[in-house]
Amino acid sequence: MQAEELGKFFRYNMYPGEGTGLLRLHSTYRHDLKIYSSDEGRVQMSAAAFTKGLLDLEGQLTPIMIFPS
Repeated sequence: MQAEELGKFFRYNMYPGEGTGLLRLHSTYRHDLKIYSSDEGRVQMSAAAFTKGLLDLEGQLTPIMIFPS
């Protein structure tokens, strides 16, 4: 998926080095990072895929999506 690859590209270029930068803060970002998108489903899936690549998450996209109530 292009969005996931873009998330990885962003992570590698903005936070170079293994075990440093963004991934060191992974647990904090996992709970505090907010990425906003429109209500359109394909846009939300792209945002979730970007986040998956950015944070190097595993698994399906659906569990990382949170819908406002």
